[in-house]
Amino acid sequence: MTLSWWGSAHATGYDVKRATKPGGPYVTIGTANATDTFFTDTKVTDGNNYYYVVSAQGPDGESATSAELKVAQSLASRYDFDGNAKDTIGTNGATVNGAPNYAPGKVGAQAIALDGADDYVTLPKGVANFQDVTIAAWVYWDGGGNFQRIFDFGSEVEANMFLTPKSNIGKLLFSITTTRAAEGSGTLEAPALPANEWAHVAITLNGDTGTLYVNGKAVAAGTVTLDPLFAQTNCYIGKSQYPDPLFKGRIDDFRIYNYALSGEQVAVLAKGN
Repeated sequence: MTLSWWGSAHATGYDVKRATKPGGPYVTIGTANATDTFFTDTKVTDGNNYYYVVSAQGPDGESATSAELKVAQSLASRYDFDGNAKDTIGTNGATVNGAPNYAPGKVGAQAIALDGADDYVTLPKGVANFQDVTIAAWVYWDGGGNFQRIFDFGSEVEANMFLTPKSNIGKLLFSITTTRAAEGSGTLEAPALPANEWAHVAITLNGDTGTLYVNGKAVAAGTVTLDPLFAQTNCYIGKSQYPDPLFKGRIDDFRIYNYALSGEQVAVLAKGN
């Protein structure tokens, strides 16, 4: 876990402190010198919650601590689309564009039904701005044109990540790039999603490894060195950064995790849990 903070003009150094519950007690786990306003905590365990504060050392002694920062692996946003576009576990409520309907869903009562003409969903800026990430959803694709988007998060065609049910070569395609799909980009491909049936899809980015899942099974994996830490001013479900066709079909139980789920955990999601 890499922490960074704004420095203090008169600091001679910093103390980094950690606790395992809100409010402490805190234990000093390291220090940084006056010119280094960052610290990497390597002694962390998957699944644990951590609470960090930083204090400055200076001519008058130790300052008060910073505001507490909670760091935890968690489900960051979830969109059930049961008649609305609310984030059911947080505050990242989405905005619907066009006039989508809500139709029978795969998980829960309803799913959002996008017409492929003018319907799409806009999520808040930076909603998936995590170094490691899992994005998962139930998808009922009606078929149609290539490069429809299940999701597309980024700022433009040169900095985004997206998942399409069918590319121009007939593949389910995940792509992440900061150079318009040139050097340094990452792609994962698998057979195109079947039309007119429900499928569970998920993408995980874990360190330098990306894995694409369909119905709980890994269908592609490979080296993906990019992280989605670029600007995400345009976060869409059903719409592309490019002038590609809008998605036609239903989306249900759209989830964003701030870490990479294991294959076993993705398989549980694909069972509707």
